[in-house]
Amino acid sequence: MGEQRRDKKGLENSVAGLLPNAEHRNCARHIYANWKKKGHSTDILRNLFWKAVKCTTREGFQRVIGQMKTLKAKAVQDLLEGSQSSSGGFIKLLKSMTKFQVPKTK
Repeated sequence: MGEQRRDKKGLENSVAGLLPNAEHRNCARHIYANWKKKGHSTDILRNLFWKAVKCTTREGFQRVIGQMKTLKAKAVQDLLEGSQSSSGGFIKLLKSMTKFQVPKTK
């Protein structure tokens, strides 16, 4: 497994060298799998994650993240923190959208 990981990093580095302006995007399914390992495996959280991924507006996205935060604030925190080393487009979008006011929980 370690060799596969090195090969993947080598491929990412090679592509970055050849196409320096190309954006690397992580698959939402892989992001979800890593997030699920942190204990966010309920059906409700899974549904909210995929609902957030499929949102086409900032307002809709913030509403879904707000619902997720109301249900389990740690889930939103882990989604953001667990991806800090990632340069994926989905994570950049997620972080930029959550900089705006996410509905506060009562």
